[in-house]
Amino acid sequence: MQESTVTHKGPEIEKALDLVKWVQENIRLARWKPELHRKRFVERTAGEVLRRRTANYMNPCLDLTTALAIQLKENGFKPTFVVQELISEHTQKPAFHFALEVQADKKKYTLDFKTGKTAIVYKGQYNPKKSNPQIKNLVLKRFSTEKLERSTTPFQFFGIKRTSEMSRVFSHNTHESLQAAFKAMKRDDNSKLFRQVKARPAQTRHL
Repeated sequence: MQESTVTHKGPEIEKALDLVKWVQENIRLARWKPELHRKRFVERTAGEVLRRRTANYMNPCLDLTTALAIQLKENGFKPTFVVQELISEHTQKPAFHFALEVQADKKKYTLDFKTGKTAIVYKGQYNPKKSNPQIKNLVLKRFSTEKLERSTTPFQFFGIKRTSEMSRVFSHNTHESLQAAFKAMKRDDNSKLFRQVKARPAQTRHL
């Protein structure tokens, strides 16, 4: 079952942006209990994200990007999954950011979810200076989404069976840096922040 089939007859990029809007309107930001952060971040399949239609309000970019990648694939696109390793502002340790590159109207575009469900779009390949200009970039890695299915988790898609194997695939992120991120999420989580993030309008900005 396809959650969104767009019959847009205009430019392909408009069809892709309609799918960004679908994700913004249909994936709800939720406040997960801290003990669920690791389990849901690592173990949820793409299909489960779309079925439950929720993403944690803290660091939702993996779930939102995965949901968009599936929707793009099922509507005729061949997106590329971009993984940026960077230095987290919260832990001062390596962390991840996720985005998509998509070919539309014979041009490449970057589709990138930010805080809340705000998205940015710009022409060309993913550019850390455009997407995360204030954060130290470490390295980028790109994955074809040919093997990304609803039945796979993003980490399985990246070729990782367990978090202890992360350093085999990624240059800087390790099991320890991921645990530091979960610890920081638990430390910073509060109802006021949740309300502030949820209140942000789900807009798409063109750079």
